[in-house]
Amino acid sequence: MRFALLSGGLVAAVLALAAGPGPGQPPVEVKPLPVPLLKLAPQAAGKAPRALRYQLLPGPLDLVPGNAAPLWVRAGQAARNSPHKTSDKEHAWGNAAEVKLDDLPRKQVRAFLDHYRAALRIADKAARRTRCDWEREPFLYQHIQEGLPLDEVQAMRLIASLLTIRSRLELAERRYEDAAHTLQTGFALARHLGGSDLLIQDLVALAVSSIMLARVEEWAQVPGSPNLYWALTDLPRPLVSVRHAIQSELNTLYRSFPQLREMKKKTLGAREAQALAESMLKAFHGSAGLVREGDVPPSPWLGKLGITALVVKTYPDAKRYFLKQGRTAKELEAMPSVQVVVLYFLDRYDRVSDDAMKWLSVPAWQGLSQMEKLEKQVRAQAKTDGNPIVAMLVPAITRVYAAQVRLERQIAGMRGAEALRAHAAANGGKAPGKWADITEVPLPSDPVTGKGLDAFYRAEAGKGVLAVPASPGMPAHVGRRYELADKKEEKKP
Repeated sequence: MRFALLSGGLVAAVLALAAGPGPGQPPVEVKPLPVPLLKLAPQAAGKAPRALRYQLLPGPLDLVPGNAAPLWVRAGQAARNSPHKTSDKEHAWGNAAEVKLDDLPRKQVRAFLDHYRAALRIADKAARRTRCDWEREPFLYQHIQEGLPLDEVQAMRLIASLLTIRSRLELAERRYEDAAHTLQTGFALARHLGGSDLLIQDLVALAVSSIMLARVEEWAQVPGSPNLYWALTDLPRPLVSVRHAIQSELNTLYRSFPQLREMKKKTLGAREAQALAESMLKAFHGSAGLVREGDVPPSPWLGKLGITALVVKTYPDAKRYFLKQGRTAKELEAMPSVQVVVLYFLDRYDRVSDDAMKWLSVPAWQGLSQMEKLEKQVRAQAKTDGNPIVAMLVPAITRVYAAQVRLERQIAGMRGAEALRAHAAANGGKAPGKWADITEVPLPSDPVTGKGLDAFYRAEAGKGVLAVPASPGMPAHVGRRYELADKKEEKKP
């Protein structure tokens, strides 16, 4: 399915995919889910293997020169072209909540994976290329009718689903080397998707990362499994950065209408200013943000009336604003009123864009709350000044950034869980009395608070509990509760 993006550009599509019902739609009632409980298992006994024997991304010696993107596309096509149609039963094999690891029908799972052998083989090759360039042209609002490569990106979710089923089979059979190889392919897919110009693609990258991290969580619950603390610590931080995509989205306005930069330097003619405003309004029309192909476009005269009404309403405020900024009345009166109003809106746009990028430039524990504050300010401002440029700017940015931080907190929590297992292995299977008792590995920090995980840990009767809550504004089930039971002493005869 293809979409035409209006008003919010790529941001609008992300909102539609990630935020549920749009304005005016009834909310979907969702029952709250419980916080997942992960019962950590004792790690492998005996001498621990070298720190990075098991890694979560392909090592440099495994990489082959070349571009991974065409291979990922081929893998997605091969998976979709398979004559086998995945049943609900088979789909459940990738979900630990539906089918326990040791309950996997291994023979059936192997037969299932054999249907997708070609897709998985190509995916393994793609993960081990030295670079990934999707070679897409920068998005312009004028190209909205062409849609986006959503099918191509969404096919990567299918690849991730196949990888998660394969890794679960390998874990069930205690084939840790193979399971690590599959996890490397999955995490490499997330890295190759992330850091693009498209917020939608980054959103899929975050989803793939979360799917793969769930398999790491399952790994730590397998008795005798190797410890992955250093493999998790070795991952890039952030694993998926959305900063580049957000910056690209913020620049879409000037990339689509380069005349706007010139408008700041010279006075336009009345017709020229009107034509520019009309072309922008045409691109931004449809405040719902996402319009399916085939929808009837708005009548042109509605746009002209809308511009006229907006200019009449906003011009006095715009003029007062620029007089305070140091412009002269003579200079402003020489401009078409449309140009003064557009410049007024652009100034606000530039300031909000700068604020967004500056808070994305600092650690999450400093920037996330400020991004949320910025979003509230923008929403409140949009109700009073009717600025259509700023109104389309922020809604999804904070949500996508929060998803990045949520993933980083999940990784930090998993590192903490593996630190628990490492401590128990070095202390006769006993959980630490307090968090600071763990000295076997450096203790991770919480990206949301900038502090350690001390406040989330407590020793209960016979077990250690690390309860990492959901990030602010997230549902409770995004959090994690890790439990490590003390090893029971064997009774002497």
